Amino acid sequence: MQEIAAQPPVRRALQVLFGASSKWSASAGFAVVSESDLKAAWRQRIFESHPDRARTLGRSEADLAAECTAINEAFALLKSVREAPHGEAMSSASTPAERPSRTRAQAATHDEFSWQNPAVSELFWRSSTPARALRLSEYLYYTGHISYQALIASLSWQRSVRPRFGEVARDRGRLSREEVHAVVTAQRSTPQTMFGAVAVRRGLLTERDTTLITIWQRLAGPSIGAYFLDFGLLDRRSLTVAMAEQRQHNGRFAAT
Repeated sequence: MQEIAAQPPVRRALQVLFGASSKWSASAGFAVVSESDLKAAWRQRIFESHPDRARTLGRSEADLAAECTAINEAFALLKSVREAPHGEAMSSASTPAERPSRTRAQAATHDEFSWQNPAVSELFWRSSTPARALRLSEYLYYTGHISYQALIASLSWQRSVRPRFGEVARDRGRLSREEVHAVVTAQRSTPQTMFGAVAVRRGLLTERDTTLITIWQRLAGPSIGAYFLDFGLLDRRSLTVAMAEQRQHNGRFAAT
């Protein structure tokens, strides 16, 4: 575990979540960071950098959104390393031939959602597939189809093109434009930063409403498979086969 923690991506992830001066930002410190520590740090950092607090913080929504993306990437990397047996599950591809090919133009666009550090090799999962249901992007990562950077980049892309919760609630007739504005205003002065939770607390939505709106929000955005096709990480045949294998995998863990 300590050997992987000494790698630049992990050390940088620790600094993003815990701060450069934290004892856990030292390479040896990762071995004693618990999962609860990671989750607590992630929640705190997301609250501090949420785009909905842009006006309160005097910063742009774009800057805060980029910061939140970095926080999510850091949390996902550290969680992935922690789940790897003996910290050995991720390794760098030794040659460019081991990585999915894509055109220069596609790579340049893809890099907008990924780590922009050419010195960092792409990290690939080298252990067994987790024994649990997996989303498509997770399945592609855990079966070695895509790198960790591509996994995070695809999730960042999907979040960037998905409509906002408040917009969906308004378009579906659950909230008026004035109510959406009221919830956004309330978020600036409350520690609860999730739009749906604030709306429920103010009596504007029910818990069932928030569940439905979340489903509609996901359906309104493009399928994450489009990311892997558009940026040349997979061809259509490979994606179709992987999706069929993912369904078989998840079928083994379906609730009975």
